[in-house]
Amino acid sequence: MKVMRFHEFGEPSVLVLDEVPMPAAGKGQVLIKVKAAGVNFADTLQRRNLYPMPQALPVTPGFEVAGIVEQLGEGVKGLEKGSRVLALPTGGGYSEFAVADAAVVFPIPDDVSFEVAAALPGQALTVFYMLDEAQFKSGQTVAVTAAAGGVGAVAAQIAKLKGAAKVFGITGSAAKIAGLKATGYDAGFSADQSDWSDRLLEATGNAGVDIFLDSVGGDMFTDGLKVLNIGGTIVAFGRAAGKTNSLDPQSLMRKNQSVRGFSLYNYMSRPESLRSGLEYLMQACRDGKLTVSVTAHPLSEAVKVHTEMENRRTTGKIVLIP
Repeated sequence: MKVMRFHEFGEPSVLVLDEVPMPAAGKGQVLIKVKAAGVNFADTLQRRNLYPMPQALPVTPGFEVAGIVEQLGEGVKGLEKGSRVLALPTGGGYSEFAVADAAVVFPIPDDVSFEVAAALPGQALTVFYMLDEAQFKSGQTVAVTAAAGGVGAVAAQIAKLKGAAKVFGITGSAAKIAGLKATGYDAGFSADQSDWSDRLLEATGNAGVDIFLDSVGGDMFTDGLKVLNIGGTIVAFGRAAGKTNSLDPQSLMRKNQSVRGFSLYNYMSRPESLRSGLEYLMQACRDGKLTVSVTAHPLSEAVKVHTEMENRRTTGKIVLIP
């Protein structure tokens, strides 16, 4: 079978299409014929050896796949060969076939496409649980960085489903602002304009936002603290800027603000929590309340996809099709 993997860390060019033996489902596992593999910014960090989890070369990236059950391992119940599923493997998604523990394999309704299903975990599910952990309440305001990206493209919609009064998007360039209205944002701001935080504050009547979801870090994280309301929370779930922040706890005291981190990885040990969130989101897709923008590329174009993503030239969710 074909896999896209890297034998050394580095630029997108280290990704190569290899031929490897077909894996088999072990005890408690499921072998899946991959129809769509989700691409996440975390994959580029993994390729550059900046991912927090240890890894041994060669590495086949990919933490989310949608496809068809090919084989059931010993002891697996509740799934059938040929059924449509979404899975969250610990890696290996950029492949024609992938193995995942049965606990993190979930059914896909017939009227939800493989591409949309593969787009839900890393983006929509992240937003869904981030808001919960930030103790979001109906009627609050939210701001989202990288608002034109994969997470950003669903963040406003999910926040509105949960009752957000207003959602503001911050993009890396002014050219991306125009598309934000279509994905549910009330207003957009470009980070390449130095006064974006002042203008966002003005849009909130100088009150600031209640929740600030930040995947960029660096200066964006610092400016995010400036636009937080009294009692507001900033959630750090990435650092695309590649910079490390320092924080003086006293800076939070003046407005009773808080900072917390988030990684969906920590939900992997609680698959039932994942199941309830995914069922909610899939139903929202079926009801037309959640629209997921997906761009599909052949598996062989992974180098191009990683290059475009790192240069911030992508919008919405990207999936690879073996």
